[in-house]
Amino acid sequence: IVSSKNLIQIDKYIGNDIDVIIPNKIEDIPVAYIGDYAFKDTKVETVVIPDSVIGIKTAFLGCVSLKKVELPNSITYIDSMAFMRFTYRNKYTKKSVKYWQVCIF
Repeated sequence: IVSSKNLIQIDKYIGNDIDVIIPNKIEDIPVAYIGDYAFKDTKVETVVIPDSVIGIKTAFLGCVSLKKVELPNSITYIDSMAFMRFTYRNKYTKKSVKYWQVCIF
């Protein structure tokens, strides 16, 4: 977890659960970003991302067990390769996403 004044970025998932719900806040500070490689090569199957998150970096690269991701309307940025090798490739579009890079899935 990296904290920058009033926002938190999740940098590494260290749990063993296959179903993950990312909290809105940690120690009363909003979780705003999911950082590079935060879930890389984990066994996570489902992830629920809260409304506090506005950006996803290359967070799920190599997460081949991933089947479902619930993205909130608050997301405005998704980095390149954010979900690379995501085995369940359903199309996801939200009007709130203002910046998509290539190779998201």
